[in-house]
Amino acid sequence: MIEPRSSVLSLAQVLVAARLAGGASVWTVTMQLHETLAKLVGASGFDVLLVRSLTLAKQSHPVLAGVGVGPGGALTGQSDDLTRDRHASAQAAVAVVAYFIELLVVLIGEDLTMRLLHDLEHASIGTAASAKEEEQ
Repeated sequence: MIEPRSSVLSLAQVLVAARLAGGASVWTVTMQLHETLAKLVGASGFDVLLVRSLTLAKQSHPVLAGVGVGPGGALTGQSDDLTRDRHASAQAAVAVVAYFIELLVVLIGEDLTMRLLHDLEHASIGTAASAKEEEQ
């Protein structure tokens, strides 16, 4: 089974943490990935990668059992466990995003993947920093 490398896992954690810091659902990251990558891999290609990522993440995160993939990178059918437990939700989201990025790395290479996700990562870091400033 494919496992995300440490650089991919770190990026996934940054992307998900930024959603939490900004007060948004951690699941919005998959929709933002869709906006960024669907032009390159196509909407259907993106959906296939996301479905596979979700399948891989479900093996280690049973809380994802009722979750499916909808249009535009949306994840549907989120269980009550996910909506109640932000920590479990964040861990599951990191797993889905990390597997997605890792699969993309396998397809197009790490350099190109990281370049494509660079702007999204920096926007996420900016969002997290802004949210922290507002809290203070």
